[in-house]
Amino acid sequence: MMAADNPAGGLPRGVKRALIHDHMEHCIADAVADGGMGADQALREFKTLTKYL
Repeated sequence: MMAADNPAGGLPRGVKRALIHDHMEHCIADAVADGGMGADQALREFKTLTKYL
């Protein structure tokens, strides 16, 4: 996951978007599917990540 103090500002926009989409597809989706993360928590994580797009 991306550190809050380093929002990947040096990466090209397309690379950042690809990394964020990968995180959402694998980490968040898997955590929700496995029951390790609820829908509310997943939504909060998604909203946090969208500021980097």
